[in-house]
Amino acid sequence: MNIALDTNIWIYLTKDTFFELWTKFKEMKENGEVKVLVNDIILKEWARNKPTTIKTLTNNIKNEYKSALNLSALFSDNVVAKICLS
Repeated sequence: MNIALDTNIWIYLTKDTFFELWTKFKEMKENGEVKVLVNDIILKEWARNKPTTIKTLTNNIKNEYKSALNLSALFSDNVVAKICLS
């Protein structure tokens, strides 16, 4: 099967929401089930959007990490409080 994807679709596939879809798509490509068709316009658009996409992904990862640290601290405080109250 031949498939052509617009640059916006490639960018959407970088989001964690679509990780399973990306994984399946990559597997199909590696197994030869799918052939990806790309033209110069898509390559130019990707080159133009790549730095912003990487920055966005990096910021998302940092935010997830901060959230995890905050949750960890919250749960740690609750555990200490419960031990002190016991």
